[in-house]
Amino acid sequence: MSHELILDEDTAWNQLLRALHGAGHDVQTAMQAGLAGKSDPVQMSHAIQEERCVLTRNYCDFEDLHNLLDTAKGHHSGIVVIRRDDNSEETCHLTIWFGRWASLKRREFK
Repeated sequence: MSHELILDEDTAWNQLLRALHGAGHDVQTAMQAGLAGKSDPVQMSHAIQEERCVLTRNYCDFEDLHNLLDTAKGHHSGIVVIRRDDNSEETCHLTIWFGRWASLKRREFK
């Protein structure tokens, strides 16, 4: 299954981009979309318009945007947040806020 993603500036790593493209995903970076330096709400608005899931490390701001959309009965294609709570390369947490096509609202992975 292929996904349409947009990588926030903090996750636009060449290795990740190659891996996602190699897995068959349609991936766009914030820079490719002309969103470099733009605010998170502007990036989220673009993701909604393009029906792309956002991949970011910015947990707090995108959690607030997800909660705002959920409260307003809005929709989005999803947000995937990569977190490293202890700054360790070995410990990575994923938080996924599902958009309109999934029945779950939030899921944590370690």
